[in-house]
Amino acid sequence: MHESLSRQHAAFVIDKDEGVLLVDLMSKAGTKVDGEEIAGCIPFKLKQSGAKVQFGSSTRSYIVTIDYTRMEQAYEKHHRTLEQELEILQRLDEEDLDI
Repeated sequence: MHESLSRQHAAFVIDKDEGVLLVDLMSKAGTKVDGEEIAGCIPFKLKQSGAKVQFGSSTRSYIVTIDYTRMEQAYEKHHRTLEQELEILQRLDEEDLDI
């Protein structure tokens, strides 16, 4: 959403299976990716990086760069935490069986 506008054009969505998607929110002037208008309300999968996005009839365009590094780091940290919690639960379960 541009600060000079009173509406939203599109939303970026990160999907676990599909990756980064762009969804036009039925904006009046549409949303273009690499010069092609995308359909409203239908997720459009962006390539890894380098997609050129243009919102509405604006002369501005934006090059999308996707860096999964922080997301992967957060996932790995969360995964380690879950493994530690599972290990604690398994030990507690084994202690209960010894009683």
